[in-house]
Amino acid sequence: MIGRRVTKRRVASLAEVEKLLRERGGELGYGQQASLEYAKKFAKVGKETADELIEKLTQNEKISAWTAVKIVDVMPKYKSQITAIAVKEKCDLTEKEKDEIIKIIAEALPKKEEKEEKAEGKVEGKEEG
Repeated sequence: MIGRRVTKRRVASLAEVEKLLRERGGELGYGQQASLEYAKKFAKVGKETADELIEKLTQNEKISAWTAVKIVDVMPKYKSQITAIAVKEKCDLTEKEKDEIIKIIAEALPKKEEKEEKAEGKVEGKEEG
């Protein structure tokens, strides 16, 4: 992007990337459009939920904002997935801490029945409109 400068650099979840690109006025460039499509496809929660999860996860001093965002983007269901993220980010978590992360994520994810109801509502809404 010509004429734009990076004034501040920080980590952003996929949900936040999606929200920022949707709110951006005007036409998106190729890279921005590709990023938006990727974020829409892989973001598992909305921005507000992602922000809450990141805040909860970073209460543990071992978990940096970067690691918390990676955990929220992946939304791991198993300790082995958390271990893979933690090892890459050089974060040494105990089994108890991994269990706590799994619990926090499970509470944030909508139940299967709620997902199905939402999906049905979206389909019905499209048919009516």
